[in-house]
Amino acid sequence: MLLNNLAICHMELNELAEDEAILSRLKAEDRGGKIDPTYKTTFGMLAFRKGDPERGRTLYLEAIEEAKNSGSKATAARAAFHLVFEDLIAHSPHIDDSIRRLKEFEGQKDFVEWARFFERINTLMGRTGGDGIDRSP
Repeated sequence: MLLNNLAICHMELNELAEDEAILSRLKAEDRGGKIDPTYKTTFGMLAFRKGDPERGRTLYLEAIEEAKNSGSKATAARAAFHLVFEDLIAHSPHIDDSIRRLKEFEGQKDFVEWARFFERINTLMGRTGGDGIDRSP
């Protein structure tokens, strides 16, 4: 999990070369062919950041469903929020769908990051005005 979190930090700093080296250590081969939903969201983030939002979206949606099916609604909620973050950053046409998906997780008691994640969404939407037009300096 530490490698996963380190990779996310590098992506937030737009240091994608470092991410690929880190994430190569999390490949499915090391887990008997199955990627954990948490790691799948990280690979989804990397796909978005490398300019492949469709692949990133697919990975996020798979992670959300896998986490829900395994009973980990908190992990599914985190993945859903991160999909919204990436859709906003990428100015994706799917942002409304991603935001609607969050309603499924309202009232999630074991998801402590709820308020902080909504604050980040509001910040990202403020920067883009909610209409996809980047208004950052």
